[in-house]
Amino acid sequence: MSFVDNLLSRASKYGKTVMLAEGDDARVAKAANILTKKKVCKVVLQGNEQEIKSKFPELDLDGVMFDDPQKSTNTAKYANLLFELRKSKGMTEEAALNLVKTNKMFYAACALKAGDVD
Repeated sequence: MSFVDNLLSRASKYGKTVMLAEGDDARVAKAANILTKKKVCKVVLQGNEQEIKSKFPELDLDGVMFDDPQKSTNTAKYANLLFELRKSKGMTEEAALNLVKTNKMFYAACALKAGDVD
C-alpha cells in the first residue's frame, strides 16, 4: 500500500467533514470528487452548486455538499461569530458580514470555529 493510500485509508475511519473553500478551482473540485468517491471524508465545496457543476461537467459531484456564502443560512451565523470574536479589535457587524460573504477563507474559518466542519 502506498503512502497516499495508507493516509486515505486511515483518514476514512474518522468520518470528518471538510470544507474546501475554493470550489470553483478545477483542482479543488477534482479533490472533492476523489475524496467523496473514496469515502475519505464528507466534503463541502464552498460556492454556487449550479455554477460549479456546470463548470466541471466531467466530474461526478454527487455526494458533495455545497455551501454558498451569498445564499447560505449560515452566513449570518458566521458573521455574528466573527463579529463577537473581533469586536474588541474594532470589527463592526457590517464589516464582519462583508468579510464572510466575500472572503472564502474567513467563511471557511468561521464554519470550522462554529463546529459545522472539521
